[in-house]
Amino acid sequence: MITFIYVVLVFLILRFSVTLFNFLSNPKLGKYGKHFTDKVTIIITPSPDKKSLKLLLKSIREQDYEQIEVIVSTADNQEEIDIAAQNCDYLLFLDAHTTIRSGLINSLIYRVKVFDLALLSIIPDETTHSFLEKCMLPVKDFVLLNLVPLRLIRLLPGQVFAVASDKCMFFNAALYRNHGWNAGRDIIKMIKAENFKVETLLGNRLISISSSYHSSGLLNQSGKDLLLNFGNNTIAALLYLVLVIAGPLIMLANYEYALLIMPVGLIFLTRIMISFLVRQNPLLNVLLHLVQMIMLFIALSKAVFIRIFM
Repeated sequence: MITFIYVVLVFLILRFSVTLFNFLSNPKLGKYGKHFTDKVTIIITPSPDKKSLKLLLKSIREQDYEQIEVIVSTADNQEEIDIAAQNCDYLLFLDAHTTIRSGLINSLIYRVKVFDLALLSIIPDETTHSFLEKCMLPVKDFVLLNLVPLRLIRLLPGQVFAVASDKCMFFNAALYRNHGWNAGRDIIKMIKAENFKVETLLGNRLISISSSYHSSGLLNQSGKDLLLNFGNNTIAALLYLVLVIAGPLIMLANYEYALLIMPVGLIFLTRIMISFLVRQNPLLNVLLHLVQMIMLFIALSKAVFIRIFM
């Protein structure tokens, strides 16, 4: 038992170290003042939520960028998308539930040009409304930012760190069409396998996303997103749950309470740093930590069960 507790403590220290690295390196998309004239085709993923789509289209019209073509993806217009990809400099895939702010496209182009990127993936700020969303949605950022040092995705070759958000993906159009890539969460692995540069950054108020799901729908979608952080590896996801959820419970039952100050302090600091990074309420996340960990366990366990047995 003592060996398991040591393993849990070491894993906690490693997660804290990754969080601290992310906090200090501040992996956010910068707001750059330079303006470009490259043609950008925006492809919006299909969604039955017409209200969200209207809000996104409105936010696109308010961009300080003129060379834009917008296509709402459907099952019948793949040919139109292929043609558009042949006649633009950059492709921007957006989830229908996102909204973007003025300056996003210029900032994306600047980043891609400066670092010669094939793909720049942006993680949108989560907009929470209901109590369930406040309990569920911050969990995804918590898992990601204490597992993956985002700045190293661009700096390290190969697929050591290969995490992307399919909510906002900005491609060099020439590379996209020449290599036959298809947008999706696994695209970053394909691109890194071909030794092209990719980067994943936080939205930094330039793009946000609202959930359109209710109860079970939110739980199911969050579970799928969480599992993708582990490359859909169910063993890795279950091991994470054992160390992050079961581990602290066993420590509480078998550890001297005076010695719990260190792990509790690390968890507290981790929640504070991640909350500031993704523009969430740090006090609320600390207060809801136990509830959020329960939601993490339910959502990720359900996703693993579905992947294995269904």
